[in-house]
Amino acid sequence: MPQNNRKADKLSGCSFMYVDEVYTFGFITNEQTFCFKARDLYSSKDFAILAVTGLLDLATVMAVRRTAKAAKIMRGEVYAKHLMELKLLKQAITQAAAFAVQILCVAFFVAVFDSEWTVWAFTAVAWNLLHLIDPIIILAFNKEFRRLILSSPKPSSTKDRTSHIVFHTRQTTTF
Repeated sequence: MPQNNRKADKLSGCSFMYVDEVYTFGFITNEQTFCFKARDLYSSKDFAILAVTGLLDLATVMAVRRTAKAAKIMRGEVYAKHLMELKLLKQAITQAAAFAVQILCVAFFVAVFDSEWTVWAFTAVAWNLLHLIDPIIILAFNKEFRRLILSSPKPSSTKDRTSHIVFHTRQTTTF
């Protein structure tokens, strides 16, 4: 029997279906060994993507550290742009870490619970916490957004607005 047919025979006993107990899609079969491997490969896809992203971020951090001496020599606008890019890198790494924790919670910690309502509550809380933490991370790394949110409101009355207007006169010359 060719090698491809053996794989097809193994695949025929394994189905990818919706599992009511955990409210997600999963591999179902009577032979748990192959589907267990398939499930591990399928769920590790997300972790592989996160690992590659983490390695790229790590390589970027190493490159930034190597060029740190050159960055100290930089002045003015170039140095400010370098600092902004470094802050953006830190923000991206922090957001990726928050996403990784959410994937861990939903993919693995759900198996600890027996009740469907507990599973639902745990995944709902994990999902909502991720979406709550994301803007907090954005505010933590961007002082422009913090200033926008924490700034005092503009004067609302007409009298207050007119007292802040400065009139400039312009001299014109005629030929």
